[in-house]
Amino acid sequence: MPSQTDYTRNYLGFSVPTIEAHIAQRTFTNSVAYLLPVLKSLPPDFTFLDVGCGPASITIDIARRYPLATILAIDGSPNVVSRAREAARKTNIHNIRFAVGDALNLASTASEPGFELIKGGCDVGESRNDAKLPRSFRIMEAKGGDPYVGRKLKAYAIAASFELADIRVGQTPWIISTREERKQWGGLVTRTSASPEARAQVEWETKEIGQDIDLQDLHKHWRAWIEDDRAFASISDFYVVCEKKTS
Repeated sequence: MPSQTDYTRNYLGFSVPTIEAHIAQRTFTNSVAYLLPVLKSLPPDFTFLDVGCGPASITIDIARRYPLATILAIDGSPNVVSRAREAARKTNIHNIRFAVGDALNLASTASEPGFELIKGGCDVGESRNDAKLPRSFRIMEAKGGDPYVGRKLKAYAIAASFELADIRVGQTPWIISTREERKQWGGLVTRTSASPEARAQVEWETKEIGQDIDLQDLHKHWRAWIEDDRAFASISDFYVVCEKKTS
């Protein structure tokens, strides 16, 4: 992720309960299975740079599956990096090096380019310079945040000088249906009452899209949704895979 001073207001607020209850549930299978064809094409001892690793649940899952890989995982938050490092220690994972880093200045953390795989996720939506991120990623290969950055990922890849034939766009669906899944996702609303800062952030977010919000009403309807066994939801994650061909 970008450095702390380069963050826009964060969608999830980055409170510890939010990280543990939501982001840390992400795994290779439910979040980045689209990387499987790429990983199969790499040697067992491939090098991997994870930009914006968060609690590193995905990073650790990949490290477990590919124990010969050399992995550098960076995030802009020292606290998040510390917790990620501890999570790797508890799961006996030793092929990840964690560091505090800036997605817009990767060279300061990853001193040498040549990574065979680079992954970035939420950092794209949170940076003040979204379009610069693919160029920053590409260098490391062998005015505010944009809430609609997902639809521009292909354009950013093209602007970063990737050839059209080397760009693959796809979609990964998330289905929220079981009670536990509804509690996990619906429970994110607790951040709206966690602190005055969190409430102010939610109010700011809704005003940015031209809406007003009644937090008590929001809580009531989310709790009703969690309790309703007929309820379900689908969330689509779009991804762009860019390949840098060797000359």
